[in-house]
Amino acid sequence: MLSQQDLANRMRDSGFKWSQATVWNVENGDRPLRLTEAIEIANVCSLDPAEFFGGNQQPASTTPGLRLAVRTLQSLIEESSNEGQALKAFSQIVGGDGAL
Repeated sequence: MLSQQDLANRMRDSGFKWSQATVWNVENGDRPLRLTEAIEIANVCSLDPAEFFGGNQQPASTTPGLRLAVRTLQSLIEESSNEGQALKAFSQIVGGDGAL
């Protein structure tokens, strides 16, 4: 299990401006977690991002669509130096309502 400081360090190593206080605030619901941050936390914890978001709670029929969406977003983020542009492109791919 990672400590708050360990997670903050790994997030900083990945380019996010995180501190131990950021982790604490996210854990306590005092700070929203961005999608790109959640994906990176899943990666840091060696989890499949789709499982991180949906786990076994999602119906099996939506899991492949969710995995495709997460992979698409990851690719867009890697190709773009601007998180906002990547999210806008992702939104256009899945449609304005976010349906997969």
